[in-house]
Amino acid sequence: MMPLHCVFDIPAHPIQMALGKQELLFKKLLRGDTTNHIIFAEHRPVYTYDHGKVRNNDFRGLIRGAPDITLPAPLIPVSRGGGITYHGPGQLVCYFVFTVKKIDGGVLGMNELIEKSIKKLLARYGLFGAPKPRELPEEANGVWVSDTGGTSRKIASRGLSVRNGITRFGCALNVTTDLAGFAPIFPCGLDIHMTSIAKETGLILDMRDTAHALSSIVTEQFGGY
Repeated sequence: MMPLHCVFDIPAHPIQMALGKQELLFKKLLRGDTTNHIIFAEHRPVYTYDHGKVRNNDFRGLIRGAPDITLPAPLIPVSRGGGITYHGPGQLVCYFVFTVKKIDGGVLGMNELIEKSIKKLLARYGLFGAPKPRELPEEANGVWVSDTGGTSRKIASRGLSVRNGITRFGCALNVTTDLAGFAPIFPCGLDIHMTSIAKETGLILDMRDTAHALSSIVTEQFGGY
């Protein structure tokens, strides 16, 4: 069993702070550290995209109205895979820096545990998370909620990057996120509806309390690794 260390970067900081910590922890594992790490962060408004998905600064299919639009927050490249997304205050972003070979089922097994953890948290607030709608492609993965009419909305995104057997990035859960931040983009390159715990329930949760609640669930789920 590998020890699990949690870091909390809340309230909101520039994303570069969490990315920098992620890289430091990644390098520690490369050097033989035996501790898995999770950074629970909240970011100031920012858009991130996988630089491998964009050629010649062509953001058509990722940004609505591209190229004739200016986003309301900085746009930075990352190496997490996926398309484009928005991060901002009220969104809980979790960076998993794990030795993946210790996880049953590898990356797929780890993604399942991440989704299971989010669903357990949502259940505390009367929300029942579901997998992506069947008609959507794989890049729509994450956690969704549906109403009685069958309309699906995405409440959490996930995406792990793996290099040298070590994971980075992880998931982002909309807690009290201003969903207007998603309006100028196609999240994950898809024309989908995003939602939050606040929008679905009316609850305005404290971000630090929510982060600690999720960390307890994640620690339980990953406790055997």
